[in-house]
Amino acid sequence: MPKSLAKIEQQIKALEREAAQLRKKEAAGVVARIKEAIAYYDLSAQDLGLGSEPPGRRGAAARGSRRVRSEPRVRLANGSAQHDASAARRRHGSRAMYRDEHGNTWSGRGRRPGWLKDALASGKTLDDLKAS
Repeated sequence: MPKSLAKIEQQIKALEREAAQLRKKEAAGVVARIKEAIAYYDLSAQDLGLGSEPPGRRGAAARGSRRVRSEPRVRLANGSAQHDASAARRRHGSRAMYRDEHGNTWSGRGRRPGWLKDALASGKTLDDLKAS
């Protein structure tokens, strides 16, 4: 018995409805697992890369991965450029305020790094990790 086009289209619609129901059911399970993981690891929307950046500001430019010179250059009277070591010595990063037994450090500025979150979760306090 040959199938008609109308019969096949009806079957397609029924299968699409069934697929949508399955997708909705599976998505609910996935969302529950994601929420559980977010709660377990104490993640924020910023940790996940969501919501904190304006649209279109993603990728290398958003992460601030511009190339930075280690030493500033000075233009000499003859027009040539030379590294200024004294200026480089004056410029310094933040001191490490926190340190763990593996040598990981954090200045206390910006987001807390993963090693610090793990140490705090394992029962240590910020005072335990203070760098001397």
